[in-house]
Amino acid sequence: MNKKNNLLHSITNPILAASGVWSESCSQLNDLVQSDLAGVVLKSCCLNITNIVSHNDILKLDNSLIVKSDLETNHGYQYMLNTLIKTNKHSNTKIIIFSINYENNENLEYILNNLKNKTNKTILVEINLNYKNDKYIIGYDLKKIVTILILLLKYTNTNIQAGLKLPPYLDEKIIERLSEIINIYNSIYFIVCNGSIPNIFYTTDNDYVFTTKTGYLSGKINKYISLNNVRLFNKYLNKDITIIGCGGIQSINDVRDYIKYGAYCVQIASHFYDEYQNKLKINEINNLIKSYMTNISKL
Repeated sequence: MNKKNNLLHSITNPILAASGVWSESCSQLNDLVQSDLAGVVLKSCCLNITNIVSHNDILKLDNSLIVKSDLETNHGYQYMLNTLIKTNKHSNTKIIIFSINYENNENLEYILNNLKNKTNKTILVEINLNYKNDKYIIGYDLKKIVTILILLLKYTNTNIQAGLKLPPYLDEKIIERLSEIINIYNSIYFIVCNGSIPNIFYTTDNDYVFTTKTGYLSGKINKYISLNNVRLFNKYLNKDITIIGCGGIQSINDVRDYIKYGAYCVQIASHFYDEYQNKLKINEINNLIKSYMTNISKL
């Protein structure tokens, strides 16, 4: 696979907006594409509309962490595809990444084939393996990841540039082995190192422990998990695979740390999320980007 045309390498600054409840409607995306962000990741979608059980209890442990709050309905692939098409009409310069929650190979192949045939333009596709299907988080199942990488070989030399959004790993040996597998099949353009702790822990009432309004456990606590994953994947992955860092970014120093340890770019979100208006704080994001670009030579 020739990755010299990796669309991610066309960005003008290293800061993108991550997937989430702030990037699912046309009005939200119009705000994001008009910002100084280099690109936007659409909210991860399933093939069909999925209703997620909500949690009514809100517990604020500090200003940046909310445990057990409401989660949004997943509107499904067709809704997000229509949102992508409408947004693309107004954005010729922004990178827009389509994000898919991995459910099974059949659903993934259907979506990828449909996306491929909708346009001749190159499409960046993030396959979210930090998504809990009926049984477990797929990103911890290396055998299943092999089947996904084999499936993605079908899209070599097409307009699909696929990557994997990975769950946080706490064991270097797993990262080393996963990197070997990715290197062998050579069917992806990028990975997203995500420090967000997935919903795999429950209370005695079958309630999720690590649940926030924006998805899984988010905030500053995630930075050091994700940063270490970036460092280790940078050590083991082939250098033509782009690494994106995601988790706990609040300042230009956080961006610098990710770039220093091997990320090509970063995704930001939860620190800049206004839960009452359900959107990102665009002015704060623009200020972060301007500050980073102004001080890049000093960082």
